[in-house]
Amino acid sequence: MFLNILEKKEKEAYFALAKRLINADNQIMHQEDVLMRAMQQEMQWDVEKLLHLSDNLSIKELCDVFVEKRTRVCAIMELIGIAFVDGEFVNVEQELIYEIGESMQMDKEEINMYIDWAKRVYGG
Repeated sequence: MFLNILEKKEKEAYFALAKRLINADNQIMHQEDVLMRAMQQEMQWDVEKLLHLSDNLSIKELCDVFVEKRTRVCAIMELIGIAFVDGEFVNVEQELIYEIGESMQMDKEEINMYIDWAKRVYGG
């Protein structure tokens, strides 16, 4: 939805964060798999390149790639959407969203605002 505004390096960092979020609950649901494939197509990357992308970087290092506020907001909103796509926003996903948001210099109130938006959009 918003991924087209990200620069290449931000897209790489976003995808690494998305992989961590999808794997956070140790279950990859069909909807999450479909979403990952759609992101790969939107970013026009092949699967092999994406498999090991930024796996060795910490969440903080990945979040530091997002310099502008608008790209940080884009990334967190997209990530929250991923967390809701399977119909469950479990604690481990929520904790990871808060960690990512805080690493992107967002306070809990702002993160909650985006979560509330996602609940309205995705029905959580």
